[in-house]
Amino acid sequence: MGRRFFILSFNYTVPQPDKIDSSLSDFRIACWRNVHGRLGKDHIIFGIDMNQLPNQQKSNPAVLQFTKTYRVLRQSGDTSVKEESVGLLEPYRIGENFNTIKVYGHSLGQADYSYFKAIFDRIDLYGSNTKLLFYFPSDHPYIKDGLYQQITGLLTAYGESMPDRSRGDNLMHKMLLEGRLALSELIVPDLES
Repeated sequence: MGRRFFILSFNYTVPQPDKIDSSLSDFRIACWRNVHGRLGKDHIIFGIDMNQLPNQQKSNPAVLQFTKTYRVLRQSGDTSVKEESVGLLEPYRIGENFNTIKVYGHSLGQADYSYFKAIFDRIDLYGSNTKLLFYFPSDHPYIKDGLYQQITGLLTAYGESMPDRSRGDNLMHKMLLEGRLALSELIVPDLES
């Protein structure tokens, strides 16, 4: 049957079937979700993360309208969005466990922190055996150092949100000792040849 993949894309596109490498034929995409909408569907979401707002601005309608959470909520009643949308954590509703979460091509910026926090909470990042693997493209090796900083920032922020701060402070170290956290190069074929 092949391996099943649940893809959360922060991009606005989906791959064209005729462009997918034949070496991926044993992979089965069980779920594909464009988190912020898809080009050509008139439902693109741009905005800021509500968790990054100062408390006094979280209830200000003039500011709220620019948050991703507000914009997703506004689209939640649109049936054309519902038909193609699958819940961000849908795989857990159908009993799936994840061995590995792979992240590629994401800046790991604060604008999407809420999504990562929801995922990490759901999988119990501290207590589970889920591996967290980050990748950078072989044709852009200069971004590696920046990604180390972004990964550290993401996991530090998540650790600070954990109820048990001693566990939060130890999260990265624990994951590294358990072989559950890595940044690796992903070989990208030369598209011009």
